[in-house]
Amino acid sequence: MIDLKNRLYTDIAIVLAEKHSLTAKEIHEKLKIKGFNYSYQYVHKSLNNLQKYEFVNKMSAKYTLNLKYLTSLKDFLIKASNQYDLDQNVFMQSVTGSLLKVFNKKEAEAISKSIVKQINKKIMEKLDEWYSHYYDPEGTEIKTILSQAQFKGKRVLEIGCGTGRLTGKLAKHGKTLVSIDHNEDSIEYCQEKFKKVKNVTFVHASVNELKNLPHKEYDIILSGWVGLHYSKDLPKVLERLHKLLAKNGTLIIIEAYQDSEYVKILNLIRPKASKVNEKQNELTSLLFKTFKTVDKKIISTRYVFPSYEKLEETFKIELVYEEGSVWHDKDSKKLRKYVDGKSNLEVGEAFVMWNCTHNKA
Repeated sequence: MIDLKNRLYTDIAIVLAEKHSLTAKEIHEKLKIKGFNYSYQYVHKSLNNLQKYEFVNKMSAKYTLNLKYLTSLKDFLIKASNQYDLDQNVFMQSVTGSLLKVFNKKEAEAISKSIVKQINKKIMEKLDEWYSHYYDPEGTEIKTILSQAQFKGKRVLEIGCGTGRLTGKLAKHGKTLVSIDHNEDSIEYCQEKFKKVKNVTFVHASVNELKNLPHKEYDIILSGWVGLHYSKDLPKVLERLHKLLAKNGTLIIIEAYQDSEYVKILNLIRPKASKVNEKQNELTSLLFKTFKTVDKKIISTRYVFPSYEKLEETFKIELVYEEGSVWHDKDSKKLRKYVDGKSNLEVGEAFVMWNCTHNKA
């Protein structure tokens, strides 16, 4: 597999896109002019690797982008993104800047979006694996959700479907389920994943703008792990959710509990100032103002990992994909030191749950 975290591959593509056909020596010189101090041996070795994977052709000692598969730099980068994995986030971060050197901003953004779509699909598949095999083996989360209201025969709205972790389970209990997400890639992923499930409708929408929903009212609304407390206009969002609830309907909100072991490990790896507790307290206060009854509780769950590698991969997903950060060697060292002090590969998780009802006139 080609290691795309190597920035040199992108730089070679840029040079070849500009000059089409060059020898290894000429490519090396062009890179030096651009301010890159790669050794000639490193450039030559990288070109051979790119040739092996058919990203470039070689004829009479000159290299070109492979026109059979790559009619432009766009194709090169999209093909490259298919090789992407979690350890190669540096490559993705270099893409947009490199594109701007060859294309105008509008074209660069379109190309970058295509690449992100490819990568998002791969990481959503990883997230599916993560949730299916490692998270909450007792099924505490879904059991707690289903205990909050009578789902049978009801219209359910799910806010933030993500990879569909809860979607399939909710669909089995509700009469109809509408699942929304602000990420268009998530919607496409779930549409394919649940194409045989007849009572689910997916809508590309944000909690800040709950538009184009197929029903005017819902018996149950579930907002799961979407950071509702960070909404741009929280009072307006809650009022909109209130209006969407049918008479005697139930709003269930789930957010990460900041004192869980999982969150503490994240803060150990990447310390940062957090106002989550303050924001969640604000959410609680507004819920009491908006709804007739509000019940708040903290529910404990856990992750159980089969190996340290899978545990580390999970935190990489969290920081690289969810937070758009970069994973460094020092992060691995911090995590390894923490895990070595444990007696097992379990990580405690917990969530805050609000159950809200309002008796409409």
